[in-house]
Amino acid sequence: MKYDAPSGRVPAVSLNVVALPPKKRKQKRAEGFKVTWRKRDRNGNIISQHVRKNRSACVLPIPLPLQVCTCGTDQDFTIVPGEQTVLVTINGPYNLCLPVVCCPRCDYKWTPGINDLLGCRYWPATTSCQLLFKFDVFTSFEEMKLASPALSQQAFLRMLEHRSLSTGRMGSICGDTFHRAFREFAFCNFKKDDLCQVEPFKCPACTPDMLAISADGNRKH
Repeated sequence: MKYDAPSGRVPAVSLNVVALPPKKRKQKRAEGFKVTWRKRDRNGNIISQHVRKNRSACVLPIPLPLQVCTCGTDQDFTIVPGEQTVLVTINGPYNLCLPVVCCPRCDYKWTPGINDLLGCRYWPATTSCQLLFKFDVFTSFEEMKLASPALSQQAFLRMLEHRSLSTGRMGSICGDTFHRAFREFAFCNFKKDDLCQVEPFKCPACTPDMLAISADGNRKH
């Protein structure tokens, strides 16, 4: 650039501005990352859980049929874990899977239904069998209520959860679901005893015409 003496002006200079390309950020791969979320227990403490791959699944203990299809009983059937379910026993809840029996010849798959579960003394709390109760849970709760009427349902469920925690397992039981399932179980037992003409109360002094007065209407005559 030179100075123009006669005019006293500085000639204009053209500049070519070139925009630099933006820097590319390195994207982290999703492989190898553990997905975590926050889950709180009844006391408000955060329970950390991790998603694990190739985790061994336990299958619900149930007797399998000898024949599931028309291929015969001499086939080498394979048992694989199916849908996940929660089994509540007197020792607390267990995370299990329903068994699926596969035929290697015709690829037929068998999984236990509601009738099969009831025959093994499993009470399904939902139609999809995502929650099962062992019969001894309901019978134990009923006997404890008769022995100690002041026992609450929440205290009984806390006892089951404590037995689960003492063995290294974690899980909670919904009180509303247990209440509904227990009422259904008690009503079905009542209808069964009514059809079989089983007398739930028997007094040797006033049999066969028993007379009982109860505030809640358990027995009237």
